[in-house]
Amino acid sequence: MEKKITYNVREVAELLNINVAKAYELTKRKDFPAIRLGRRIVVPKDAFFKWLELAAQDKESSSFSAPSLKPCKWKQVAIVSKPQAVTGFLAFRPLAV
Repeated sequence: MEKKITYNVREVAELLNINVAKAYELTKRKDFPAIRLGRRIVVPKDAFFKWLELAAQDKESSSFSAPSLKPCKWKQVAIVSKPQAVTGFLAFRPLAV
């Protein structure tokens, strides 16, 4: 009987108690040990646990840290009401002023 040496993305999500979409985001990080094999993404078990230990020791390498906030510019927008369906899109008619 062969012993499984990798996890797939769904198994990584279950191990970390996160959703699958977040696990796919994690596999795109340069410091995460994911390997793409054609269309499949696998994570070697030993490398995963090593990454997890390093992430626990170094808070900056953890993907679960708070994102840095960037200042944003406010834009003036028109007040709209009464949505109207237009060929599959949702359009809004401006209020009469």
